[in-house]
Amino acid sequence: GLFYTYYESKDAILKHIIQDLLEQVFARFNFPENGKIGDAEFERFINVSLDMVLEDLNKFKFYFQLLTQSKVVEVLMEDLMKEMEGLILLFIDYYREKGIENPIAMMRFISSAIDGIQMHIMFDPENYPIKEVKQILLSIVTGRKEI
Repeated sequence: GLFYTYYESKDAILKHIIQDLLEQVFARFNFPENGKIGDAEFERFINVSLDMVLEDLNKFKFYFQLLTQSKVVEVLMEDLMKEMEGLILLFIDYYREKGIENPIAMMRFISSAIDGIQMHIMFDPENYPIKEVKQILLSIVTGRKEI
């Protein structure tokens, strides 16, 4: 009952929880003001995205469980996409400038890979070869053989 003193509904609570996560994530990325990212910024994005999970496994397990429930996704998808729109456009522009034929598909592929890696880290942090996987992902992202 106390929750409803601060929130008007369960949906409002969910939105606040996810908004808090997004604020924490975006605060750590520090993207350039010019609206462009290069290999170094993308590398930082990947490192931060994966390291954050290792730093607080329980918090990310909670968020992951929330975001895999269809009713939660229905409530949050519109707001989540609004929040993520700028980030998505940055990555699409990055791949467009790299000459990738379908930058939207590449952005979706990389974001899916990051999501999957985060999930594996959450459920097997002791055995997951994070350093090696980061290297493979960075080579795919940047197109460089060695990172």
